[in-house]
Amino acid sequence: MRILIPLLLLIPQVLDAAIGCTLSNPAEDLKYLFPKMTTFKEELKEFPRIKDGSALYKGLKARLGSDLDPIYESYETPYTVYSVFEGSTRIGIVK
Repeated sequence: MRILIPLLLLIPQVLDAAIGCTLSNPAEDLKYLFPKMTTFKEELKEFPRIKDGSALYKGLKARLGSDLDPIYESYETPYTVYSVFEGSTRIGIVK
């Protein structure tokens, strides 16, 4: 077991993180979450503009039910996805 844990740390991974709002200072906040970050890309997503967005949102609502905030997590509310990079390699996604 002692050998397995260090070996797992050597496997390249992309980490996902979830936040409940748009970051107010993404450069600083993402650097805190991903210390090796060199750059990031910010994308605004909206269910009404995504192909099959209505079906995707219905599926999300079916899975999360009452955990969705009716004001901040409605079908019409845009959300931000941050792709985090170390050089040209994506090391994380924050949604």
